[in-house]
Amino acid sequence: MASTLMKKYKFCPLRNSWIYFVLTLSCLLICQMSIQVACAQDDIKTITSDVRITHGEQWRYFKGVEKPPRYWTQSGYDASSWSYGMTGLGYGSSLIKTSLNDMKGNYATIYARHEFLIKNIYIVTGMSLSVVCDGPFKAYINGVEVISNNAINNFSAEELDISGFIHELLPGMNVLAIECTNDDIKSNDFTFIPYFDVFEYQGGKAQ
Repeated sequence: MASTLMKKYKFCPLRNSWIYFVLTLSCLLICQMSIQVACAQDDIKTITSDVRITHGEQWRYFKGVEKPPRYWTQSGYDASSWSYGMTGLGYGSSLIKTSLNDMKGNYATIYARHEFLIKNIYIVTGMSLSVVCDGPFKAYINGVEVISNNAINNFSAEELDISGFIHELLPGMNVLAIECTNDDIKSNDFTFIPYFDVFEYQGGKAQ
């Protein structure tokens, strides 16, 4: 850019050397800022979530009138006989998309599964999970417990970094399984909404 300006304008090397210095310095600063902006824009393009589970997703769920089968948290378990519905699951809340009108006074726990596809486990850089649950919950990736929360109310779900369990992912189909319990079986409301993201390298860069 400096050479272009020097060709366009004829400066006297001696009398206007300070002008040349200022222009050169300005050009260097502009180039540096342009590179930083370009890199930032490129990074934004690579910030992607290959797997995103959010409010309104379809989940298989099992009503806790009894314990579910032993291997319900594991990948490969056949949950085709389970109920199927969108989150939020529950009752007594405007966030509910699948009503559990028989839950109050009958059972306090919901067991839910959601399968997700990982095409390449070697480019996964992170995972995050947050769970809206009116009581304690436990979450599993392919049968391995990754997080549990014994809080009475998790209505304001905190995003939790579970990247330490990336090694539990499998190439192909995986499963996120969550056990969510109402803190009071006679409560007038119950809400279950999980949010889950798996982040990957894109274009040779990590997000």
